[in-house]
Amino acid sequence: MFNTAFGFDPQRPIGPLVEPIGPILPKTRPVLTDDLQQFLDSHQKVVYVAFGQHAVQATEELGLIMTSMLENMETGDIDGILWSVAILHHPSTQLFLTHGGSASVYEALYNGVPIVIYPFFGDQHAAAIIAEENGYGRWMKKNDQEQATKVVQEVLRDDRYRQNANRFKALVQIRSNHGVQRGADVVEEALYLHQDGKINHRRDVRRDLSFLKAYNLDLYLFSLFVIFGSLFGVYRLVSYGLQQSSVKAKKVKSA
Repeated sequence: MFNTAFGFDPQRPIGPLVEPIGPILPKTRPVLTDDLQQFLDSHQKVVYVAFGQHAVQATEELGLIMTSMLENMETGDIDGILWSVAILHHPSTQLFLTHGGSASVYEALYNGVPIVIYPFFGDQHAAAIIAEENGYGRWMKKNDQEQATKVVQEVLRDDRYRQNANRFKALVQIRSNHGVQRGADVVEEALYLHQDGKINHRRDVRRDLSFLKAYNLDLYLFSLFVIFGSLFGVYRLVSYGLQQSSVKAKKVKSA
């Protein structure tokens, strides 16, 4: 079981033993403090910044990130910067600057908030690529101050990012409503249906096939044989036609 859903990971073939049950999110939401509530109520274009508990930013990275924020404050694209997860649930939050951890992405999309990802390691780079492919976020590149400022401006100014975030908001909310129950159902399924620790009704058919058939290599080899055989046949026909034309031309000259 994986705490994910189709659309949040690179496409790949999966077998019957793989069950995506996410995104699983907390049912209870943190409450804003009075100071944060007052701040958000008095601002309209707030950026939420969070990089998880494991990533440690270098001084240069913090400088790049904060400079991009301050430059966008000067242009009026944002009017506040805060660092608390409860901020995502406030309508004044226009952007989430994150490291790209799966939980952070799910929280942002649960609330329909576009994201800018500054990845550090692991699957965070893949999350940035998928965010750009799905149109709900951008990848902030390292060591490029101009690009860092521009991607924030782009996400804030282009309504398509908000629209795409709202599309995936529906996906995350629908899936998260039943994620825990779905996980429990899969566990019960395995407990009641297994035979000597094997779940035969979910057995991958590739385990009963040869390597060639399991990965359709026999079909690919046959297709290649047909293609190259056809090309060779065309080559021989053209060669024969040219040869006959050459013979006729010689006969005409000799005559």
